[in-house]
Order: sequence, then C-alpha cells, then structure tokens
Amino acid sequence: MINQTKNPRVSIIIATYNYRKYLQESLESILKQTFTDYEVLVVDDGSTDNTDQLIAQFQKKFQGRLRYHYQENQGVYAARNVGLNLARGEFIGFLDADDIWHKTLLENFVRYLDKNENKAFVYSNVEFFDSKTNKKVAHRFGEGSNKKPYTGRCVDQLFQNGNFIPFSANLARQDVLQKVGKFDRELRVGGDYDYWMKLTSRFDIGYIPKILCRMRRHETSLSFKGLTQAKAQLRINKNILKYSPEIKKRIGEEALQQKWFKTYYALGTSLILNNQGREGRENLRKALEYKVNPFANKLWLYYVISYFPVIDLLKKFRGQWHKKREKMFIRYRS
Repeated sequence: MINQTKNPRVSIIIATYNYRKYLQESLESILKQTFTDYEVLVVDDGSTDNTDQLIAQFQKKFQGRLRYHYQENQGVYAARNVGLNLARGEFIGFLDADDIWHKTLLENFVRYLDKNENKAFVYSNVEFFDSKTNKKVAHRFGEGSNKKPYTGRCVDQLFQNGNFIPFSANLARQDVLQKVGKFDRELRVGGDYDYWMKLTSRFDIGYIPKILCRMRRHETSLSFKGLTQAKAQLRINKNILKYSPEIKKRIGEEALQQKWFKTYYALGTSLILNNQGREGRENLRKALEYKVNPFANKLWLYYVISYFPVIDLLKKFRGQWHKKREKMFIRYRS
C-alpha cells in the first residue's frame, strides 16, 4: 500500500474533455513509471463520455494516488489552473489526456532537478504520432524537427523562434510555478507557449535529449487552426511585453518588427482563408506598418485575391501541401 501520510514528490496534472478513448492509455503510461512517488490529478472539464467511470476503474490500480475533480466546461487552461491549485507535490508535471509517457520520464526528470538545483524546470525530446495510423508525423518541434532546443533563461529564443517546449514532457518546481502564476484562460490555443515565456523570463530551465514522451496529433481543419493560432499569437505577443518588457532591448528593434509583421501577416491571411476578407486586409495593412519587406510572404497576393472567390482553391492547395509534407516525413522516419 502506498504511504499517503506525506505529500508526494510529484503532482501530475491531466486536464481532459471527452478524451476517454485516449485517457486510458495515458493513465497506463503513468502506472508503468519507474518513479512512483507521485499523485495524479485528473481535472474533467465537463466531459459527457463517461470519463468518471473510467477514473473509477483506475482508482484501485493507483492505490489512493489518483484524485478526480469535475467541473462545468470552462476550457483547458481553466482546468489546468484548477490542477495547479490542487497540487501538493514538490514538483509538477503536465500530461495531456491523449499523450503517452515513456516509463522512465519521471525518473529522468526528478533526477535532473535534484542534481541541478539552479534549474526551475526541465523538458525533453518527444515523438509525434498520428492518432489514426499510429505512424510518426512531422511537427514544428520534437524528433525529426530542425528546431533547436534551448536552455537557461530562454524567453528571447521562445519569442523569436516559436514554441519548442512540449507540453507533456516537462517537470517544474512547484514553488516556481506559484511565482509564475496561472495560465491565461482567455486563450483558446497557445496557452502553454504563453506560460513557458512567462516562466523563462524569470527562471533558468534545462533539457534532456531523450525521447521521453509520445504526443498524439489529430487532424484539424487547417484554416480554422491557422486562424485560432494567429489570434492567440497576437494576444501572446502583447502578454510577453508585459511579462518581460526588457525583451525589446534584448532582441532588438528589427527582430521585434519582424515578429509583429509575421503575426499580423498570419492573422490577415488566415482571416482571408476563412472568407473574412475585409478584416483580413485590415491586418495585412497593419503588417505593412512595420519596416519589413512589403513584398515578403506573398502578402500582396493574398490582399488582391481577398476580393475574388478563389479562397476554396487556396485552402485546397494548402491542405494538399501539408499532407504531402507529412507523408514525406513518415517515409523518411520509417
């Protein structure tokens, strides 16, 4: 029987919403961990797929180390904030309800933080796989990506290069996260990226070059996903200037101008691809306010075609290109 008289060293937070079909595999990957001084906090954000019944089946297996909290649907970042409030561990790790840990993940992370007291947080390499085929797929970071992992107080690299910290493969000191605060619940996507920048603007982080997690990738409408991400990026840019106002001096005016140009360009083109031409053109005009090559990234092409009914053809072309890239990656990695 597990000793429950003391707080666990690690609290594992899982926010879930109608992911019962994947959650079982995630929980089983925790049960296989070689490091066992942990608690699991499952925050159910209003699921309607009998997630509670699955949790009941796992309660005995976890021997009192599994806690379940149900709430009305408020969004994934609100659910993760609840998990942060409930956590009792010295360290906190996040696991998405559809991802799978390698059995030595916790052992590796706890050992690293015990040996490196100057590090507030550690993350590892990961592998992405398709939820339908189970095959490896390309992603913007992780195994097979050319995105470099950074360490230290690396908020500048996160801001300029985009997210390279996988959400389901990290461990942080709880006292650090208490200082960092909560996730921005107003974001629909990108809340982890926003949170990592808030953390790395104040604390040093470490990296383990091992694949310690398999992260599931689901097929999503490219145009919807692009628009949602573009809107989130605009809010994240504004947030980071609040978290770390000195970032302007550190990265330089040119890099900052590039970031804003790319953000408004992405938002403008995504709006156009969602048949919101007028708003899309407004954002492309905002992009042009920054001193960046006005002919870069085919900005004017999108601006002109936003007046014509050719958007469906563009979306079809973009979708075929993304699928072709993933097939090439799978053949290369297999």
